[in-house]
This record gives sequence, C-alpha cells and structure tokens, in this order.
Amino acid sequence: MAKRFIDTGLFDDPWFMDLSIDAKILWIYMITRCDHAGIIELNQKMVKLQTDINSLDTVIEQLGNRIVTLSERLYFIPKFITFQYPGFPDSKAKAQESAIKILQKYSSNSAVRLTLSQQLPNCYGNGNDNGNGKEGGVGETKKKFKISSAV
Repeated sequence: MAKRFIDTGLFDDPWFMDLSIDAKILWIYMITRCDHAGIIELNQKMVKLQTDINSLDTVIEQLGNRIVTLSERLYFIPKFITFQYPGFPDSKAKAQESAIKILQKYSSNSAVRLTLSQQLPNCYGNGNDNGNGKEGGVGETKKKFKISSAV
C-alpha cells in the first residue's frame, strides 16, 4: 500500500472550503489513488461505487486547474509531485526518479512539461507554513530540471 503526504491544513484552504462535498471527496480520492507521479486513470463506474459521486464530469470541472486532462479518462495533478517530493527535482526520495520517467511520457502536455521544467510554487497556498518558499520547501525554485526532447 502506497503512503502519501497530505496537508493537514487542507480543510482550512479557502479553495478546498469552497468545493462541493462531492468535489472534496473526489479531490481526496484522486490524491490518494493516483500513481506516484500524480497521474490517475478514472474508471467512472469504480469512482461511483467507491465515492457515490453520480456526476463525475461536473465534479471534475469544479476542481478547475488543479487537475489536467491527459486523455479521456487519464488525469494529472500538476502540483502533486512537488508536494510529495519536497525540494523537487532535488528530492532525496527514491520514487522521484521513477515519477519523472513516468511524467516524461506525457511531456507533450504543457502542464506536465512545466512540472518537469520548474518547481510549482505554493502547492496549495493555504498559508499553513508547509515549507513554501523556504530552502528545501515545496515552493523553493533553486534548480530547474531539464527534460530531454526525445521522449
């Protein structure tokens, strides 16, 4: 079973507070069920069974730019990798290297390319001092990661 970091201030985040109950459930479902690169394939029947969400497309719209559609059922959570691997791309986490390889497969998508080429500042922007902007923190922009053009 994979383990994930989750922001303890998630329920204090104004963006999260404004979501419908279904969108809150879907967000937690996605960040806990995606792969270690922040990519998830949503099977509508399975999501409905596991979450009781009836209108998945409507709820996905509520999440806005927090998720990016890669294909019909495949989604990417752009800030997932920088939150899970603080200091990305210089994280010491072993899974980061594998996550980068997975993301390189989808580097034709601009959100994936941006995630690979620079750190995304203020992962959740909730002001709960989770390291954003501090050395080694989620928002630090110390080094850029170069992606190869041959993907």
